Amino acid sequence: MDGAPTPEEDFSALSIAERLAHKNWKARVSAYETLVKTFQATPSETDPAFKPYISSPDLLKKMVTDSNVVAQEKGVETVIAFVKFAGETAARTREVVVPALVDKCLGSTRQGTKAKAIELILEYVEVENGAAAIVDDVLPGLNAKQPKAVAGAVSVLKDIIRLYGPVVCPPKSVFKALPKIFAHSDQTVRAEGSQLVQSLYSYVGDAIQPAIAELKPVQIKELTEA
Repeated sequence: MDGAPTPEEDFSALSIAERLAHKNWKARVSAYETLVKTFQATPSETDPAFKPYISSPDLLKKMVTDSNVVAQEKGVETVIAFVKFAGETAARTREVVVPALVDKCLGSTRQGTKAKAIELILEYVEVENGAAAIVDDVLPGLNAKQPKAVAGAVSVLKDIIRLYGPVVCPPKSVFKALPKIFAHSDQTVRAEGSQLVQSLYSYVGDAIQPAIAELKPVQIKELTEA
């Protein structure tokens, strides 16, 4: 009939692998939604459902870097479920996934994608039982061209420090990054930096003073009065 809407294509007959590789973003979303349910239903961290993605973490990287912004957000959500339910075995995928999140998600125009990317990075801290390697993955984000991506990277560092403290996240490399953060031309980046310093100060106190000594006098004054 003229003017009738085109029926939605049903991708459920295709395998997960076929849907993940499909050119149609809706097919990929279908795969992501199925995988979330599959991961949530697994009885243990050693379930065979996780094995393909632990063996080939590039499959997870493709999810979080999906070329369609709607599918990308769903892809990040899928990997959150993977890490949550695969537990410590999921830590093996961190070195592939976290740099992709820093590169492609922290500067997203979709707030949901950015928030879920930060949530996913924090999930990796949980399963790694430490944050040092993750901080090393996040720090290159301070060199991003987009200020919002830089601000996203600083926000992740702030959340890691705030939630886990200096035992889980040794602050030395974060201290070294502070001058670069406060030299950034973007106000949002510097504002996130101020919150990062407050989180650090709440744990280490005056031990932070040498790390901020290189900042502009007006910035030091603002931080010490905060």
